Amino acid sequence: SLRLSYCKSVTAKAFHCLGLHSRCLQSIDLQQSEFQVEGLLEFLENHGKQIRQILFTHGLKNDRILAAVSRGCCPDLELLEVNKRLDSKDGELPVCMQQLQMACPKLKTFRMLNVRPLHKTMRNGAASSTGSGFPLLEELCIATTAYSYMTDRDL
Repeated sequence: SLRLSYCKSVTAKAFHCLGLHSRCLQSIDLQQSEFQVEGLLEFLENHGKQIRQILFTHGLKNDRILAAVSRGCCPDLELLEVNKRLDSKDGELPVCMQQLQMACPKLKTFRMLNVRPLHKTMRNGAASSTGSGFPLLEELCIATTAYSYMTDRDL
């Protein structure tokens, strides 16, 4: 397990070394930390199959992390938590739920804290033939300090 809270300037080299020397790493918690997104993306592309938990703070660059997870970089992911700094102005989280459902069928816990999901649709517009939803989901947390604009349809 790796937990970096309130760290600054975590480099791509650090993620590269992590990939070389941490073959059993299953959990990455980067909440409230600043890091080179490209380094984490490369790590997830090469070693995401071993990751079971990922927690990070939402930001413009960090949206690429969720996109990588939605592309299937972490097929055995069980916990995904995305939060936002309370003093941050950007609270929209672009996410394609259909794609995330297909990419993370083992997801048990999905937390979106102080972010508003901005629903994206799949490019081809096709619905999943494998069914919908997260079949193993035990916890869905959508918590915000402001009105979330969530409706029954969103759920």
